[in-house]
Amino acid sequence: MDIVAPVYQSGYFESTTITLIYSEVLRTSTVPSSSSFTVSVLTGTRWIARSVTAVTINGNTVTLIIGGGSMM
Repeated sequence: MDIVAPVYQSGYFESTTITLIYSEVLRTSTVPSSSSFTVSVLTGTRWIARSVTAVTINGNTVTLIIGGGSMM
């Protein structure tokens, strides 16, 4: 039994997607709900809250889909 928690390694965003990469394969039987995440985008001098509309896990990667248009 694995008792060591996965460690965040790196991440990046592209348009409406945030990708988080961890040190080991993640369980897909316990995908967190989209409301488990908080995302804010800096627009000029203001932080704007964005909703996470979907969460997927594939191997060691978590992908968040962000509502409200591009983050760029």
